[in-house]
Amino acid sequence: MLGIDINSTRVAPWWPANARYAVDFRTGIGMRDGTHRPMSELFALTRSTPKYAQDSTGRWSSFAANVAAITDLGILVEPAATNLVADNSGETSTAMTGVTASPWPVDDTPIRGLGARRLVQGSGASDGFLRVLPLSGGVTYTASRFYKYDGSTTWVRVSISDNVAHGFFAFINLQTMSIGATGAFGAATFHRCILSPSWNGWYRVQLTGAVPNTNAVSGFFSHSVTTNNVTARAAGSYGICGDQLEASAIGTSPIVTAGSPSSRATEQLIVASPTPVAGTATKPDGSTEDLGLFAGGTEIILLNIAALKIWFYTPA
Repeated sequence: MLGIDINSTRVAPWWPANARYAVDFRTGIGMRDGTHRPMSELFALTRSTPKYAQDSTGRWSSFAANVAAITDLGILVEPAATNLVADNSGETSTAMTGVTASPWPVDDTPIRGLGARRLVQGSGASDGFLRVLPLSGGVTYTASRFYKYDGSTTWVRVSISDNVAHGFFAFINLQTMSIGATGAFGAATFHRCILSPSWNGWYRVQLTGAVPNTNAVSGFFSHSVTTNNVTARAAGSYGICGDQLEASAIGTSPIVTAGSPSSRATEQLIVASPTPVAGTATKPDGSTEDLGLFAGGTEIILLNIAALKIWFYTPA
């Protein structure tokens, strides 16, 4: 007589026992009131424009209007933003002294579908790359640009200046992808510099600050320099991509432009809640974030969140 013993193991749900609603955006598994439900029944997202989101490799991909930007890092929901750079796919509205630009290989760009450039700079005292931008005095701006080391230039000085005598800056070591000296000159204000890893050796530099004067020929500069905290030019080359300028203290996901400034619309992640609930999110880095308390019988609208998972539960 042949006997077969079959032992089955039931996998415990990842959400807390008191959860009323839960969604794992990365795996597409969701629940409402203890029952697994398809994602289409669990949330809605509105956003009238396309947007970009990053995956775990660091590459940014586009999502159509009203399509949730979900990658293997979860969902990315952001407020509205405008990229004031008129054309970040080429050299429109740029001034280059002692610099030549050539296309970077199309299969090696951090933003899918957006071209990158290799800048080759001389060592002349005024040599450098300038993205001409209209800046307003007293407004806080965040400028973003992707950089890649190509074996040549080690240090670049990234700066925003009103083209008079005021600006803020950061020195970036492209070989080690680290931040050197930072600060401001004249009456400008420096807030912060953030360096974020992207795809295949690319890094995104975000520089935040303010200048005192309004000037239509202000700019977003990049200079190859000899070393940290020294403005003397050095001959060399490096890759750039995805210039962005936002009138905000915080930079957001890339916004592609082609001839004029472009905006990303506000997006809303909407969840229905029949009863009062509290919310929690697991973020891409594994930490959790308290989403707060929500009244019952209303729609829960989340406006700014990056999450692998979210769940709502009846508060104690």
